[in-house]
Amino acid sequence: MTQKSTSRFLTRAARRLLTITVTSGVFVIAGAAIWQGQNLIAERASAVEKPLAAEPLLVQSGVLQMNDGYEVSRSFTGQLEALKQADLSFERGGTLADVFVEEGATILKGDLIARLDGRLLEAEIQRLNAGKRALEAQLELAMATDMRKAELLKQGFATSQATDETRLTIVELNARIAELEAGLVAARINLEKAELRAPFDGKINKRLLDPGATVGGGQAVLSVLEISDPVFRVGIDPALAASLKSGEPLKVKIDGSNFRGSVLAVLPELDAGTRTSVGRVTLPNARSIALGS
Repeated sequence: MTQKSTSRFLTRAARRLLTITVTSGVFVIAGAAIWQGQNLIAERASAVEKPLAAEPLLVQSGVLQMNDGYEVSRSFTGQLEALKQADLSFERGGTLADVFVEEGATILKGDLIARLDGRLLEAEIQRLNAGKRALEAQLELAMATDMRKAELLKQGFATSQATDETRLTIVELNARIAELEAGLVAARINLEKAELRAPFDGKINKRLLDPGATVGGGQAVLSVLEISDPVFRVGIDPALAASLKSGEPLKVKIDGSNFRGSVLAVLPELDAGTRTSVGRVTLPNARSIALGS
């Protein structure tokens, strides 16, 4: 090996040794820094107080119960009304003679509450009775005459025609009496209809006319509300109303109080204003609540 080659070799070896020495020094310095950092972290951690152990929590357990379905509550607006209400009127017109009740009065079924002037009807009944008595007298005479003529016919002192005439007179008189009796029945019915009687137990809601007024047939005189468990009239979504059945229980809230009721009926026609199905719900324990609530 020449002198130049030897010199190059030594130079390269020296460089490698120097690189290894520098690298080792870097690793030593890095290791020392890491060691010092770990010691510093450990010292700071030891200076911090250990947290107290948390107290154990009491946990309540329950049993999960599975249901086949669930209920959805929906609310609708309505009002309380009487089960029965009627505007009472006379079938035939006339002069109102008496009104025997005031607004708010309690009435029983069959009570006389108003009356028309029936003097013309009473006079008609008297006339028909007088005519009937006159015909009955004529009938009695005709029957007696018929008996005498029948006896004379047997003896040959009367003709068959005379006997037939008497018997036809009896038939005619009986028919006229029957006609008068029918007239009497009609007059008595009209006299009864001149009296207005309570159709059910209830209270007078309105008094619309006073004595002396001329009343037309069918013109309302009194308004009556039945004394019974009231009914809650409510507008219901038609889709829901289709599933309601008679007797189905419902909850009604009036003035903050809850009442249990049951479906009485769902009317087949939609309300023209609200486009809802009208349901009627009976409320057995709501008599103390004012109607219209």
